[in-house]
Amino acid sequence: MGLLRNTLRFALKSGSTLFTKSGLLWFGARDLNDFGKGYDPMDTSELKEHLSEATSTYLWGDAMDDCLANWDAGFVEYLNMDDFAIVIERGNKLLVVFEFVDDIVGRSRDRLPTGWELAEENGWSYLCFAINKTTENYTKDIFGYFEELTEDGLFSRHTRAALYGAQDLGSLACMFSAYIQHASVIAVDPPQDLVTITAATNDPAKGQGVAGIPSQGLQEALKAIEQLVLIMDPCQYHPRHDHQRSENTCFVLNCRLMAPSTATFIRQLGLHNAVIEEAMSEQPAFQNLNAKLRKRRDFRPYLRHLLRKNQRSNRTLFERIICQNVTNRMHAPFFEKRLKQL
Repeated sequence: MGLLRNTLRFALKSGSTLFTKSGLLWFGARDLNDFGKGYDPMDTSELKEHLSEATSTYLWGDAMDDCLANWDAGFVEYLNMDDFAIVIERGNKLLVVFEFVDDIVGRSRDRLPTGWELAEENGWSYLCFAINKTTENYTKDIFGYFEELTEDGLFSRHTRAALYGAQDLGSLACMFSAYIQHASVIAVDPPQDLVTITAATNDPAKGQGVAGIPSQGLQEALKAIEQLVLIMDPCQYHPRHDHQRSENTCFVLNCRLMAPSTATFIRQLGLHNAVIEEAMSEQPAFQNLNAKLRKRRDFRPYLRHLLRKNQRSNRTLFERIICQNVTNRMHAPFFEKRLKQL
């Protein structure tokens, strides 16, 4: 009943046409310029307060559903018992995020899905697929919902879009970009299969691909992507996969030695928002991100991560070099203590 009430309220307030298909209710705006007009911005502080109390993936979904039930511009659509989509329509640009709910709940700071506040600040439409890691074959449910949204005309109402996914979900972002025109894709720590195909090697990858998506399907989807951004630790991938695609279609941000926490470090360095904003711009300049990535030289969590990585590998010489470099540039008791131990 909550979905019916919120969808009807949205349709009546926006003057849009209401469609019914397979038990799903959806709305189609009569005029693209009317998107988001007449709605008050959501109180993010109230939302954060509710989400902060969600200590499990199920409680997080319920909290998000409760908050959006009182807001006219969006709602939560359950795909199955564990996974759901968050839909907010308010502008002619669309940000699509594929994210594991477990990762969102694990962020103790705000527990907001990636790009939420950025989309609100810029007045973008927002579609987030929040997936539970324990769900089997979640790709099938997402495919079905994407088909529904396509038939209802959601993606044709936006002039530009960016799709974001980390790890295996980066392959989903690439695959579903085929539904949307003028789409850029951001894949963080993408799986080996996606990196292999992107490299355009003479021996294309075969097999099941990632998350049940055949490699051949990924190859076809990659051809249609307007701009692909790979944010990755090159040390984690097979060295023969050099990226040979045109620089106009693929940009690689090499986050050396950040894995397996690349997405976390990128978020803490403020690069998440920067790369999404570039992907949404008419003339993206991803090269500017390299300068922002240099902030990691003074980012202590990354430096400690680097030190521990060498410590686990018994690379004493590199430990000494890191400690000397850090202590020469800043006051760092942790590194000073380790340097004395070496």
